[in-house]
Amino acid sequence: MNLSGGEALVKSLVNEGVEVVFGIPGIQIYGIVAALRDEPRIRMVTTRHEQGSTYMADGYARACGKPGVALVVPGTGVYNAASGIANAYARCSPVLLIAGQIPRAQIDKDIGSIHEVADQIGVLKPVTKWQRRVMRPRDVPDAVFEAFRQMRTGRPRPVVIEIPPETGVEREEVVLREPARISRIVPSPDQLREAAQIIANSRLPLIYAGGGVAISDAEEALVRLAEATNIPVVTSNSGKGSIPDNHSLSYGSCFSPMAEQPSMNQLFEVMQSADVVIGIGARFSLGNPAGEASTLININIDDGDLTRIQSNT
Repeated sequence: MNLSGGEALVKSLVNEGVEVVFGIPGIQIYGIVAALRDEPRIRMVTTRHEQGSTYMADGYARACGKPGVALVVPGTGVYNAASGIANAYARCSPVLLIAGQIPRAQIDKDIGSIHEVADQIGVLKPVTKWQRRVMRPRDVPDAVFEAFRQMRTGRPRPVVIEIPPETGVEREEVVLREPARISRIVPSPDQLREAAQIIANSRLPLIYAGGGVAISDAEEALVRLAEATNIPVVTSNSGKGSIPDNHSLSYGSCFSPMAEQPSMNQLFEVMQSADVVIGIGARFSLGNPAGEASTLININIDDGDLTRIQSNT
C-alpha cells in the first residue's frame, strides 16, 4: 500500500482503536495533521496549549480505559507537553505522545533550527516506558504496533514516537499491522492455593485496593471477591471508586498514617490490626499501611513491586 508516513500513522491508530487525538497543529507535523483531516474515524481535539493535550489524553485514558493519544510539535511543544506525560507516568496511565521533529538532516546538529532540542527523546526517557524515532514511512506501522503493545502489557505508562516532517509527507510502500494479541497474566495454581489457604486461616483479613483495579477493569471482580469472602475493602487514593462508597464492605480510603482527618487515622489503625492484607493493584507508594507482623498477599502486574514494601509477602 502506497502511503505517506502521516497516512500510515493514522491508519495504524485506527487499527488500534483510536477515536480521538488531542493536540496542536504545527509546521513540523503537517503531514500527520493532513492525514487526520482526511480520516473520518478519528476526531482531533485542538487544545490551546501542549500541556493541555497530554493532560487531556491522560484523563481520556483514565475515563475510557483506552490509551490516550497526544500530538505536539518538537522542542518547546515537547517540553510543554512533558508535565502531562510526567503525571501520566506517575499514575500509570497509558498515553501515546506523537512528537514532531526538525528535518532529518538537522537532528542533533545544534545549528539553531526552529524548535531544535538536543536529544529530544532523551528528555522524555525518565517519564516514558518506551521511545522510538521513526525516520521512514515504512517503519511507522511497526512503531505504532510496539507502542500499543507496550501500553497494554506490564505496567501501563506513557510511550513516545518521534517523527521528522519528511517522514510525515513522503510516500512509499507500507505494510500495515493488526494489533498485538495480549494475554492476561494468570498466577500459577500453586500460588493461588497458597494464597487461598492463608486467607482461610486468617482472623482479621483486609483487602487493600489500588488504582490497578480500575486500570484492569476489575471493579466487579473486586466486589465479588469481597462479598464471597466477607472481607472489608480499604482503597488507596487512586483506588477510590473501585468499590462503591455505600457498599457495606467499603471502609473508605487510607493512604497515610498521618492523615488530617481522624476517620483516616482510624482506618490506619484498622489496617495495622489486620493479620492478612490482600493488596490488589496497589503500589503502596507511600509505604505499607499494614502492620509489619501481618502477611501481605500482593496481586500486582509488576514483579518489581511484589516484595519491594514488605518481606513477609
